Amino acid sequence: MLRELTVLGEFKPYGLIAEALDDKPEYNNVAADKYDYFLFDPEIVRDPCELNDSDISESPFGDQCDHELFIRGNTIIWSIGSRVFKRFTSPTPVKMACWCRLGDTSEALLCVLQIDSLTVCSISGELISIPLPCTITSMWPLPFDLLLQSVAEGGTSTQPTFLSTSPLSDTRDIFRSRKDISQSP
Repeated sequence: MLRELTVLGEFKPYGLIAEALDDKPEYNNVAADKYDYFLFDPEIVRDPCELNDSDISESPFGDQCDHELFIRGNTIIWSIGSRVFKRFTSPTPVKMACWCRLGDTSEALLCVLQIDSLTVCSISGELISIPLPCTITSMWPLPFDLLLQSVAEGGTSTQPTFLSTSPLSDTRDIFRSRKDISQSP
């Protein structure tokens, strides 16, 4: 069976449009073609414990629109459809960003990898910056954790070294509600 495809036009990340509308000089200092973006499903950021099927139509996350994370320089723009929902500006350039759930927290967290630190941002705006003991080249979300890849020591090994965020388990408590903390042993 053959299907006919129609090209609708060139895709332009909404983050580029948001930057142009901001008309801020700091965006002019960053190379025009040096940016990253990804679209994601709004289910990723929805708290599964708080919403049921009848609440979906009333969600503030605009489930019928594309959700986008746009990364350029030290700025991350989270847009929903054609509006900026949240904006994060880091003191240092952002290498990567991904959504993750850490431990038993139900809230999705935005993990932002920078040159010398990992910043964890909750949807409500809480930030935690964790200094990194070594150079991290990449990160991947796991079902209840985050996997970090460090640079091989001395450049002699061809196998990457992996660090888990499990030593950061105490930082998970910051994102837990007072009710959760008082009930845990």
